Amino acid sequence: MQDHSVVCWVASTPSTCVWRHPCVVLAAQLLVRSVLHWGYVVRTKLPRMAADSLVQGIRQLSAAGRLRRRRLKGRGGGGGGRGEGADSGADGDDESEGAPPKKRRPPVETQGLPTEVLQRLGAFISAADTASARLVCRTWRDCLGAQVAVAALPPALWQRPVRGQLGQLRRLTAAFPLLRTVQCTYERGAAIDARSMRRTAGLLACTTPTLGGVRLRGMVDAANWPALAEGLTPLAPQLVSLDLGDVCWPDPVSMESLGAMLSGLQRLRLHSSVFSRLTARHVDVIAGMQRLRELSLGFRTVDGTGSAPMPLDPLTRLSRLVALDLEYTGLLELSNGVGFRRPEDLSRLTALTSLGVRLVPLPSLDGLGALPSLRALQLLQMAPVSSRQAAALSRCTGLARLEVEPLPWELLPALAPLAGLRSLSVHLHQRHRGRLPRHAADAMLALEPLSGLQSFGLAGQIELEERHVLALASVWPCLRALDLCCGLAHGTCGFRALGALRRLRLSPYHWDVWSAEAPLLLHPAELPDGLTCLEARDVWVAAPGPDAARMGASARTSDFSWPGAGPGGGRDGEGGGGGGGYAGCGAAVAGTGVCGWPERPAGWGLGLGGCAWPGAPGLSRTQSSGGLNPAAAAAARAAALTLAAPRLRRLVLRCVGPMHGEETLPLPNLSRLGALEELDLHHSQITSRDLEAMTTGPAARTLRALRLVIADDGARSWGGALAKLTRLTALESLQVGVVCSHLAAHLAALRLGR
Repeated sequence: MQDHSVVCWVASTPSTCVWRHPCVVLAAQLLVRSVLHWGYVVRTKLPRMAADSLVQGIRQLSAAGRLRRRRLKGRGGGGGGRGEGADSGADGDDESEGAPPKKRRPPVETQGLPTEVLQRLGAFISAADTASARLVCRTWRDCLGAQVAVAALPPALWQRPVRGQLGQLRRLTAAFPLLRTVQCTYERGAAIDARSMRRTAGLLACTTPTLGGVRLRGMVDAANWPALAEGLTPLAPQLVSLDLGDVCWPDPVSMESLGAMLSGLQRLRLHSSVFSRLTARHVDVIAGMQRLRELSLGFRTVDGTGSAPMPLDPLTRLSRLVALDLEYTGLLELSNGVGFRRPEDLSRLTALTSLGVRLVPLPSLDGLGALPSLRALQLLQMAPVSSRQAAALSRCTGLARLEVEPLPWELLPALAPLAGLRSLSVHLHQRHRGRLPRHAADAMLALEPLSGLQSFGLAGQIELEERHVLALASVWPCLRALDLCCGLAHGTCGFRALGALRRLRLSPYHWDVWSAEAPLLLHPAELPDGLTCLEARDVWVAAPGPDAARMGASARTSDFSWPGAGPGGGRDGEGGGGGGGYAGCGAAVAGTGVCGWPERPAGWGLGLGGCAWPGAPGLSRTQSSGGLNPAAAAAARAAALTLAAPRLRRLVLRCVGPMHGEETLPLPNLSRLGALEELDLHHSQITSRDLEAMTTGPAARTLRALRLVIADDGARSWGGALAKLTRLTALESLQVGVVCSHLAAHLAALRLGR
């Protein structure tokens, strides 16, 4: 089957080191299988066979003893005894013949494994080894083939007629008889042959009775809709799910044909990424599919205006809906061209458990309080949430997940009655540019009754203090995920009180793409020990105390904005092609260029995603405090910069640092990260000593993906220092951004795998 690909449920894990060579892995897997097999035999079959053999042996010995006694008795009794012996012998024969024949037990399986063991082993075997096992073992082929539920069909198997098409489809369905979903890969610019697609759908309908879903992406040509509707006809009776993404809206005739044909459809996802209009006729046809349980619609343009919006009220007739998702992706100024004329009619959807409304006007939320099964709500509006809407939200006491944007900070206390919330994400509304009032952060304390929160997200021009973090940590003991896109007055001080936290994401809030807010202060020693994922963008790493105070003062007085924005960042476009401004933090391409400021001499540097700034304070001349001698102060500072999270697996750290100069900013100490698998480090100054610590620490044995951005032009010894990365024997992915061309040459000479 060379013309199609199968999306299996097992993930592929590439091998890049000796101990993970395919031969070694296969030998280890064979050893594991043998051990598991004999363990299964010893645990289940051998005890039963031993017991049966013991009983059978006792019976045989008893019968032999009785026969021996009878024979001896017959010999002692003379002729009569001979007859008796004969009789007894006959009786013994009759007894042995009259006994029911013993059922022969099947021999112990020594060449294969039980089916349940094969099914459990499948999760630990890579896709390549699974494919090899399927080629050499019929049991593996049947067992693993039955577990494949999604198959991807290339255009040669459905979009256009190809010689041998049906033969390949028969082999596909024979190898994977329990397919549930077919993902059709669309070739843009090519027409859909209705006859070929109908033939493919007919064969799939006959050979795979479990098939009930079709996925299609990228069909932006409206002329292909009639052929698609005709091609799906053989599958229509058994089709329960249709997923169409990045497509154009069909013409009215094709839409009505699909609506009449797919009367049993239960899940429909139709998202348009092009400027094709959603009309009232489309809505009426979808509203006629009365068996729909999940509906997701995405549209970019609509057949309506602000003065005469196109109504979506017919969708409220779908009484069986469990999940409804509506998203407008066009121009924000035209988002009021569609909406519900009577939003309170949403109360008819009594079975609704999940509702998502993104940029579709919903002026009234009174109908949501009447939905008894509503558990998840995503509300993203252009206009800020009003006090009446907030009061309606407070009546949805059954909600377990809520995402609302934009919400004025004065209305945060309205969410306090939602005691059943497990996940809450709030984007604060702000009328004017600039920070919110200082007492706005106190409104966060009104959320203390939400004691069952496990995930919380906050975005806005608000500044949280340490007392706010400690207060919320004391009443949210189950919080496992925290996403803060706001200001932190005292950095991450107090975060250690969040003992159950596993995922933490930090970044300053940006008003728009041109704004450049001061970075956050990250104190590594103040983070919880149980973290498994840490993402910190636009931060300064510092130890609490004088360093943090000096950096905080510098953050409030420095100008974190470019004098001008050019194609690659920098002043008047003088930065290199990969240079970026602060607002573009996270750019993937690094480049070099001349970046100059009026108050500083021009210099060479790397402008990447805002990870370099000229006004950053230096810590190379940090003074000791509190009467400590320099050695004790250095030890205390080193301990404060140590990231002690032994279970951390993913670390994304993008620091803001000085573009040039002798002053440096510290990096966190990663010596205690024994389970780190992915590291994304952006820093203006990474030295050879940092690379040495990275490649000799505990993370060197577990690190699988590494991404470094090196932005220091003065360290010309880095070419040899990069060779130390070859010590990372478990590394599978490596990306290094450098400034100097000679460093790139050194990197190209290294054979570090892929």
